[in-house]
Amino acid sequence: MAIRPMSGYRVISCNQGIPSAGIMNKNINYLIKYMKRYILLVLLATLAAPAWATEYILTTVRIETADDTIYSGDVYIPDSGCTVTDHEGNDHDIDGAAAICALNEAATLGGFDYVLQDSSFGLYLTEVDEQAATDTDYWSFFVNYTAASVGLAEYTLENGDEMILSLGGYPNSALELQVPAKEILSGNKFVVRVKVDGKPMAGATVHFNNQKKITDSLGKASFKPKQTTSLDVYVTATGYTRSATTTLRVVEKNTANKN
Repeated sequence: MAIRPMSGYRVISCNQGIPSAGIMNKNINYLIKYMKRYILLVLLATLAAPAWATEYILTTVRIETADDTIYSGDVYIPDSGCTVTDHEGNDHDIDGAAAICALNEAATLGGFDYVLQDSSFGLYLTEVDEQAATDTDYWSFFVNYTAASVGLAEYTLENGDEMILSLGGYPNSALELQVPAKEILSGNKFVVRVKVDGKPMAGATVHFNNQKKITDSLGKASFKPKQTTSLDVYVTATGYTRSATTTLRVVEKNTANKN
């Protein structure tokens, strides 16, 4: 196989003898010139990258009221920030992957409006999809089932975070449902667990389609599906934010994991 020489270089055969010093210096000069151009291009690319490169954060947003789920889904937000508008029409430039940017993106995807008010303490949420806060019900804010200690505009989300906004009384905590698997065998009993603030939640109601079970002192509830079906499972409790709905697939034993 023939090898094509690089432009500007002289191919030296073994039977040509040792090249002269002039030829060697010429080749070295070409090499130095080529390396300088390559290093310059690398430096320019490195310096220019921060000016245009933007990373996106994936987070799950869920917005709950006492009677309804307004929105539940994944959103991508840029780490470069966003611009939001308060109730008086004033724009606010937000830095970083703030939680308020996730709300803003969810509103665009879900087709709902929200209202922010500005105060000496910063921006705070007063209404989502015409569901307004009252003297007794407030919009609470959780990340990974833990109440946030700062506002939506100040909280920086990380990739994979689950953000929950909930309209309810104070104090308010978010219920977390843990299921053993997304695929269950018919005729087999399975156990789900419920937590609140990281601890087992006793007395919560677990909904398995139209059937209900109450969690024990360890936060557990069991269910035995008798036929193949699709189970929508979620948890409720008075004074708490309901869990997300998890859909389980109930299959016959001989068809499990084949699809």
